[in-house]
Amino acid sequence: MSLATSAIQKSENYFQILNNTFKNLLSYSKLSLVDAEGKFNCKIVSELETTKEQADKCRSDFYSYLSNLSPDHQELLNELKNQKLVIDNLQTEIQWQKNNQPQNYIVRNQTIRNEFNKALREVTEELDIISSWMSDSVVDIVMQNTFERLLKRGVVIKILYGIGDMSSNTKDKRNRRTLDVAEQLQRNFCNYPNFKMKCTNTHAKLFICDEKFYINSSLNILSFKVDYSGIDIREESREASNNVKLIREYRKSVFNF
Repeated sequence: MSLATSAIQKSENYFQILNNTFKNLLSYSKLSLVDAEGKFNCKIVSELETTKEQADKCRSDFYSYLSNLSPDHQELLNELKNQKLVIDNLQTEIQWQKNNQPQNYIVRNQTIRNEFNKALREVTEELDIISSWMSDSVVDIVMQNTFERLLKRGVVIKILYGIGDMSSNTKDKRNRRTLDVAEQLQRNFCNYPNFKMKCTNTHAKLFICDEKFYINSSLNILSFKVDYSGIDIREESREASNNVKLIREYRKSVFNF
């Protein structure tokens, strides 16, 4: 047995004695020291005094033992403590890495809409959306009220929209409808500097919630309700992720307005 191991075992023995003594004191403390006639229970008092003497002696012996350790023993003990601290820190770091490992997963159909609703509930800093088209059946009064609540809390909302001919005299019905919704949003939220929209020409479909997660899908989240109760039962799917590096890259390259 090494000197360091022997020293540690000796220390653990002292601590075990102290721990048992403490448990005894707790046990005795729950008993009454005075009997029904108002007299001290001499047996319990005696046991308490004995237990206290044992604790005092054990503590004294332990301190004496520590003071008599050779410098080599002390150095070994300190080294072991340092090594344990390093191991604990490494274990903490490993656990953090496991908890924060980027996760990618597939989302389909209604799940995409559910995740967008989750983003509306959980966002605290920034919500970014790319939706080529918008419709008033999706961006309705309920969603607009939700947007306004977020804006009042200081959340930044950025929306990229548009595809093809987005001029005011466009003949494309979906583009015309999209322009009408965009005009309404800009009019309603013109007093919020944290609300930003940009008309572009994009076929991308994406939304990002803070640095929590993003979904890059085939679904125009602001124009299709994902209601499969009717005849429009198109398949929508793609990828979701909590990869913070990619989220920051998207914001830097796409939502830089």
